Amino acid sequence: MKVLFIQPPWGDIFGKFKSASKVGNCYPSLGICYLSAVLKKDGHITKIIDTEIEGKTFNDILSDVKNIKPTLIGFTSTTPLFSSVRKMAELIKCHAI
Repeated sequence: MKVLFIQPPWGDIFGKFKSASKVGNCYPSLGICYLSAVLKKDGHITKIIDTEIEGKTFNDILSDVKNIKPTLIGFTSTTPLFSSVRKMAELIKCHAI
């Protein structure tokens, strides 16, 4: 099974403090890393896309999904990011699959 984990862009929720919010935040969500490690241990193929660190747009993500052709896509989210994650999931469902 191929699993793609996506960390959505989060910098914009900090407004004018966006650059300060990135200090020391150059790693994907620990939860995604744990899930990926367990899946890899069981022989699955995983990929993590951290959209904020990689500077990816929604179109970049759609392209990645089309190229990777994952069996399953997982998102990490917090309450402030929920609408962004939902939008991203809808775009992927409509355009990439």
